[in-house]
Amino acid sequence: MFRRVFLELSQLIEDGHAKPISPYKLLGYEEIPKALQLVQERQHFGKFVILNGLGAKVAAPIRLARRLVSAAVTFMGAQLAKQLHLAEAIDSARQLMQYSMDSLAAIEFQKWVRTTLRGELTTVDVVNAASLVVLCERVTGKMAYW
Repeated sequence: MFRRVFLELSQLIEDGHAKPISPYKLLGYEEIPKALQLVQERQHFGKFVILNGLGAKVAAPIRLARRLVSAAVTFMGAQLAKQLHLAEAIDSARQLMQYSMDSLAAIEFQKWVRTTLRGELTTVDVVNAASLVVLCERVTGKMAYW
């Protein structure tokens, strides 16, 4: 069966009816809002490589910052729900302590943020966060300039 599916998929790609999944997508910095929208709408699951010409820093517009926080809430909320074994999505306005977020879970989440998002949080930041939105604002606040 696997062979048959593989052959059909290969034929679809060869005929131009399907494209192979690319693990990353190259974008110019002006396309960042579109990239964040794709992530938020779960239409892209790979990585984005943002090209910025000669490496100059570009200030992120406020609208972009809001989208970045919104995408972070979706992404980080899904990870927290998975980590805490929750059946439902995390309410982004609720305090994380209401989800039985203890210091060990906070340390695990802090490590995930550092390795996955290259963001910096302390255990106290995670445990005492007023909400997931506040936590995401803290992580994305350092991403205001590229």
